[in-house]
Formats: sequence, C-alpha cells, structure tokens
Amino acid sequence: MVVDNLKEFICGTGNGLLIFTIDKHRSTGKFLNVHEKRHLKGHADVVRCLVSFESRIFSGGFDGQIIVYDTCGKLDPTTRILLKIPRAHDGIISCLVKAHNVYDHQKLVISGSFDRHVKIWNDEGQLMHTIENFSNVIISIAHIPTTDTFWVTSGSCHARIFDVQTGEDVSVICKN
Repeated sequence: MVVDNLKEFICGTGNGLLIFTIDKHRSTGKFLNVHEKRHLKGHADVVRCLVSFESRIFSGGFDGQIIVYDTCGKLDPTTRILLKIPRAHDGIISCLVKAHNVYDHQKLVISGSFDRHVKIWNDEGQLMHTIENFSNVIISIAHIPTTDTFWVTSGSCHARIFDVQTGEDVSVICKN
C-alpha cells in the first residue's frame, strides 16, 4: 500500500508492517529505498491487509487481530499502536476496506474473515455492526460510494450487497 501523504510504501510482514521511503525524484526503475526500511511490530502472525486514513493505518491478518497505528502524519520510530483489537475475528482476516457513511460522513473500516463474518468498525476501532449469515469464508469486499453500499463475495456465485450505515442486506432490493 502506498500512503501518498507520507510518500511511503507499506506492506505486511510476518508480525507487523514494513515501511519503505519512496524516492519521489525517480520516475522509472527502482523507486523504493530498500536500505532505509522500518519495521512496526504488533501482530503475532502474517499481516494480510491494510487500509489507511489520514493519520491512522489499520492492519489485519492471520492472527485475527486488527491493529490501529497512529501515524501523526509520519511513520517513524515514534509511531505507536493506538489500538489493538485482539479478537476482532475468530479466523484469518482476509480483507479490510475503508468506507465513508454518506449520511453522517463517518469514516468506517469493513473487515471480512475466514470466520464467515463481516464487521463494520468506525475509525476509532469501535464495532458498529456484525454480519454473520455467510455460508463460506469471506473472499473480498468492495465499497461502492455512489450507492453507499458494499459488496461481499464469499465463495458463492453471487456477491451480496449491504448498506454501509446499517449493515442491512439489500441484495434483494438491488435485484428488483
């Protein structure tokens, strides 16, 4: 993941995040400075997904945790863990997506997991909604801002569609 305002490239590792500075003077070739990498620990296993808001990075992974890092506009040794949600899911977190609720302009993070649940969190890390009625593991989630919905795939033939604000399944409404 590239965080534009930080000019850094961030990726998940076996127990945290690895951060590389982007050489903004290069237009081709190697643009990452691999000799000046930083490591932010926090997870107990592989970090699979990341999302970024202005001064926060959310990470999720094989350990079922969501960790919120406070970047304060920069990623350096002073970057701290703002919040750890140790049992965010009971399985591998397969995807994280950021969303905005158009009704109250709240920033949200939507997580999907091998535990067959989708959860909606606010940007403070508080759980807003849990959606439990999936028959397979969650494969991917896509936020559609123009309709204020998100689409979830979970190993079946069809994506299911949910309202961002309420977490309500609106798939039937969208088919008509």
